[in-house]
Order: sequence, then structure tokens, then C-alpha cells
Amino acid sequence: MCLLAYTCLTVAVERARDAVPSAAAAMIAVTVPEMARLLRGPVIPLPRRDRDHLRHWSDWRRRHQHIWQL
Repeated sequence: MCLLAYTCLTVAVERARDAVPSAAAAMIAVTVPEMARLLRGPVIPLPRRDRDHLRHWSDWRRRHQHIWQL
């Protein structure tokens, strides 16, 4: 089951990488753990799990990681 879920996440990541908007040029590519966090958001409620917050946090983290990779 886990292998199947990981395969689905990998396919979702590759699709997201193909549809990268130009604004994402200053970020690293979406990773499998990042996609898992984005997809898990609506299922596991935490104090703040609205879609805008999830996207903002994902963008911030990816920009931050991109800065440290330079």
C-alpha cells in the first residue's frame, strides 16, 4: 500500500513540475514530501489548514530552500 501511495505521489509531483508557472522560477521543484504535505492538508486537520495558508507555506519553504542551495 505504501509503495502504491508513494508511486501516486511521484506521478503527482512530475505532473506539477510539468505545469510550473514562471513565478516559480525562484523556487526548487516540488518534492514528493512537499506534495504529500499539500495533499494531506485537507485530511489531517491542524490549527490552520486553509488552502491559501498551505500554498503560502509551501512557497515560502521552497524559496527558502532555493536560497540555501545557491
